[in-house]
Amino acid sequence: MLEELRGRPLTDGGNLLILVDQFEELFRYQGLAGREEAEAVVAVLLESARQDAVPIYIVLTMRSDFLGRCADFDGLAEAVSDAQYLCPRLSRDQIRAAIEGPAEVFGGRVEPRLVSRIVNDMGTDPDQLPLMQHVLMRLWDLARARTPNVPQLRLDDYDAEGGIKGSLSRHADEILAEITRDVPERAETTRHLFCLLVEGEGESAVRRLSEVAQVTEVTEQIARRNRGGRRALSLAGP
Repeated sequence: MLEELRGRPLTDGGNLLILVDQFEELFRYQGLAGREEAEAVVAVLLESARQDAVPIYIVLTMRSDFLGRCADFDGLAEAVSDAQYLCPRLSRDQIRAAIEGPAEVFGGRVEPRLVSRIVNDMGTDPDQLPLMQHVLMRLWDLARARTPNVPQLRLDDYDAEGGIKGSLSRHADEILAEITRDVPERAETTRHLFCLLVEGEGESAVRRLSEVAQVTEVTEQIARRNRGGRRALSLAGP
């Protein structure tokens, strides 16, 4: 990294910030015959942060339940302990701002009673934030289709979507219904494809990268049992 910066030096007084998002993915990769590569990545990051020839700052983001796994790599646990920052939970006022702010930026509005309902449904669980983001995306699409100039997110749409807890499942069911509408056998292909996307169980589950050969093997096995299995790969894959 220092060699790269020597060829393209920073401006006077400039710093280099490297943000590594979803760092917990490295632990998954480590278990997929990538131990040496994972160790090399960690070593580069640690050494870049330690050296003082060039002002390089490293920020890692990861799920807190993976903090213990940092001990798998020499020096990583110590570095994380020295500079650890746990993201605090959002207050009710901050949640309100997260609901209303994006809509206002794009000329939209959110019904006050909808804001209150979402804030109450959120509770104190920070894991609800991605679900809140998803349901707001769905409500925004509905609002823009109804009144493009001044979209208004409404409580009745929120209830129809199933709220924070039901919106994602409802959306997934809609996609599955679309995929299987003409060929019901595609449901089995879809289920197998999704099983190839997850590593681990429960709160420790992470995304899993599957090779094309693995996906092809699964769909070919289904194709031999069900007519239309091969076509399901091209339709369900994207």
